[in-house]
Amino acid sequence: MKIRFAVLLSALLLVLVAPSRLLAAEELRLLEIKNAKGETEIHYYYKTKPYLFIEGASLRKAKPGTRVCFNAKLRTVAGGVVLLDGAEFDGIRFEPAAGGDIGVDPGSNIWLGGSLSGDDAAPVFKIDGVVKLASDAELFKERWAKLEKSAGTPEDYLSMAWWLNRGKTISTEKDYESYVKNIEKCMRKVVELESAGLEDEAKEKLAARVGRYRKLIDKYGANITDGEVVWYIENLRRMLRQNTAAVQALSDPKAEVAADKIANLKASIWLDLGKLSIRYFPRDKEKAIELLKKSSALNPSDSELAKLIRPLGFVRYGNAWVTPEEAKDLKAKAESEAKEAAAREEELKKSNLMLAERKKVVAGEGSEKARSLVDPLLSNPKPDNLAELASSLSGLSEDVARYALWKTATLPASVDPVALITAALGSRNPVIRQDAADLLVARGEYQDIMMLVKHIVGEKEPAVRAHMVEAISMQGGKASIDSLIILANYGNLPADTVSQVAGILETRTKQKFGNDGLLWKKWWNENKATFKE
Repeated sequence: MKIRFAVLLSALLLVLVAPSRLLAAEELRLLEIKNAKGETEIHYYYKTKPYLFIEGASLRKAKPGTRVCFNAKLRTVAGGVVLLDGAEFDGIRFEPAAGGDIGVDPGSNIWLGGSLSGDDAAPVFKIDGVVKLASDAELFKERWAKLEKSAGTPEDYLSMAWWLNRGKTISTEKDYESYVKNIEKCMRKVVELESAGLEDEAKEKLAARVGRYRKLIDKYGANITDGEVVWYIENLRRMLRQNTAAVQALSDPKAEVAADKIANLKASIWLDLGKLSIRYFPRDKEKAIELLKKSSALNPSDSELAKLIRPLGFVRYGNAWVTPEEAKDLKAKAESEAKEAAAREEELKKSNLMLAERKKVVAGEGSEKARSLVDPLLSNPKPDNLAELASSLSGLSEDVARYALWKTATLPASVDPVALITAALGSRNPVIRQDAADLLVARGEYQDIMMLVKHIVGEKEPAVRAHMVEAISMQGGKASIDSLIILANYGNLPADTVSQVAGILETRTKQKFGNDGLLWKKWWNENKATFKE
């Protein structure tokens, strides 16, 4: 059975009021007794007469003529009739036994004792006594202290804010500001508690959070007419409805929830908290900005977010909402990075030209003897001829071997010189191994680069390893970074080469992941598609 807000208000007042301490009149006394069923009943004695305490919502069920009492909030007294705040009192006429004013200001919390008469269609409550209870300000102070001590939940503070909002509507002008400040205090606590841990919340905790929201919606539902309740509950409903897939998946412990669904749900919660901030403490612009920026970082395209964040002075820059100052800084940074990228591109072109010039030098070193030994075999590059040249490579002089490698670089793409290159990589001569690396990079095929990457790991001479890594870097473009990322994650790489690879990556990408190959790989997987040097 769903609870009407007025019932919640009465229950909250009952909890808040410790009768033996807060009731103002000396003639009012509390007594707890057990009835015939063994149930504990609360009775009050007012001027020696006993009254059974009931909830305001149960007043219509009271037996006519039986003395009962309840707590309520006075709206006003008009024409000798007492008007109480709360829908549960609608349709009941409250008449003071002595008639006229009851001596209590509108907005006060009061205890009323009396008896019900009349029929169900026109019930009348004859009031024997009225006692003024502690004020909302006093009750709020005590309730707040209890909640702080017991680490109250967001729902606790929401309930108190809604209760205060009801009191605000019939408060005096003098007290109105204190209601507003206390409501703001409650809602700040709600935002604080709801924000805690949200950024790093795992699936299980996020599922528990969604479960809380569902219970809150089910508990108060559509029977609550208070504006503040409806406003917040409708926000929760909308938020869960916009993230149906994530909500359904979270309810199943075995279901996998896509990362983007989780991100969107969290963005919706941040957005909801941002709305709370704007509604309840609009003067604290920085708090709203903090919450809405967290939402925009996860889901910047949300149209509802745009309506809230633009009036706070934000502009859209790329895929994010930023202040005009931040947009200016980001634009300047982008222009600076573009200039740096152009400079790096120019340096890369120069490096490639140097590599081409080197090939020409190698070609010039091909003596007549080298030509006479190599040309007959490579002029007809059949597998047998290439195998013969590979087997004899270790016995050739340096200039002849280098000429053979250069000549291999001019062969048609259909010819596979892997045997010759493998022989060159296994040469005792470091210069030949370096030339073999240059040849593999010049070919630029994936399998060639992987062949070089594997050889770098086993290369014993630091200077040759450094030359090979530099050759890969000269390849240029995303393919070069691809190769370096693979190399950074290759096992058993010597420490000097790890540092060299990391240094080249940092220069090329402007990222700072040091020697952590896994971080480089993760970043590259996420940014490869959009990366530009």
